Amino acid sequence: MQTLAAISAAVALVAPPPHSIKALGNVPLRPHDKYRLAFVSIDLSKGPGHKLEFGDLTHSFRALSFASIDWGSNYVRFVGTGISKGKRVPFVAVAIHRSDGDSFYISWDHSARRGGPLKNGGITIDGS
Repeated sequence: MQTLAAISAAVALVAPPPHSIKALGNVPLRPHDKYRLAFVSIDLSKGPGHKLEFGDLTHSFRALSFASIDWGSNYVRFVGTGISKGKRVPFVAVAIHRSDGDSFYISWDHSARRGGPLKNGGITIDGS
């Protein structure tokens, strides 16, 4: 006969996460940039270093760890440490889902904000 603790542990293993976010698409490299696009990918089910990625031919960034993830009804804000040009850097990123268009913004190593409205692709945020 299974104990209550064993049943609870089994349920915890198959229970869905309370929140999820998926994003894939292209955004302006910098806000209001009409010509240079960067890719964005967010999938918290991916392995370390691949949960949040952003870049183009000259800029690349990967999140290594998250100090906090703040969930709103239509946005997710990430704060943590990432890697860019082989160097560990602090970062802040925000993914926003709106009916009139999704947006993604990121800043790392205290640099200027990058990103903007998604030109293609989309952001899906599920919360409980």
